[in-house]
Amino acid sequence: MTLIFALGCLPPPRAWPGPAESNADADADADADADADADDTANTGPECSSIVFDADGFLTIGASDVLGGALYTTQSFTAELWAWFSDVDLTQGYTLVALGTDRSWSMGVDTGNLVFRVGSSAVVAPAPTVGWNHIGVVKDHELAEIRMYLNGELHGDVVSAVETLPTPDEESLWLARSADDAASWPSAIDELRFASEVMHTGMSTEIASEEDTAGWAGVWHFNDLSNVLTGGQAVGDGYEIVDSCPQR
Repeated sequence: MTLIFALGCLPPPRAWPGPAESNADADADADADADADADDTANTGPECSSIVFDADGFLTIGASDVLGGALYTTQSFTAELWAWFSDVDLTQGYTLVALGTDRSWSMGVDTGNLVFRVGSSAVVAPAPTVGWNHIGVVKDHELAEIRMYLNGELHGDVVSAVETLPTPDEESLWLARSADDAASWPSAIDELRFASEVMHTGMSTEIASEEDTAGWAGVWHFNDLSNVLTGGQAVGDGYEIVDSCPQR
């Protein structure tokens, strides 16, 4: 399938989560505490924003836009992002992020599950159904395994992955849609990160703060389309940037 890079109509306004709205599984008093603690010195990090897509929306990020100039590796890599899962029909299949149109590796949703696929190997575990959720995936070359993390906890089985990562047809990340998808991710995505090394280990992991860039080759806050480490610009169609983001 060939995507036509034409300016499409943006979707109508939708009830996206408000700025810094909590995950649905967070305690209500956490919001109250956050409000009580707020003062004029709070939130000096990046602007609260995220990116949403229409039915055919997508972004692509080229290898030249990241530190080191490479997205494909035969060694280790890490990818992570936040995604808003409320009001998403999880019986459908969606790409969240993938390498190449042929999906050398991919993170996405398929029939109610989160799926991290590397070649013929896959981690499959239930998808969340509400709120902002952080998903991190790792190909660990040293341990010859792939792992997936949900909200900082190991999610699904650790899967042996001894095969070499397939060479992609093009060295670019596809966000929210890959070339032959029936539809784009129909909700918000925030804080995409990529590294050519292992950033998450063990049964649990620390989710990076907005300002943390150490070890990463690319960080996208989606207050615009730039990689904050290089200034490289993603390109795409059928998206808009809105003033909502995960609560930290």
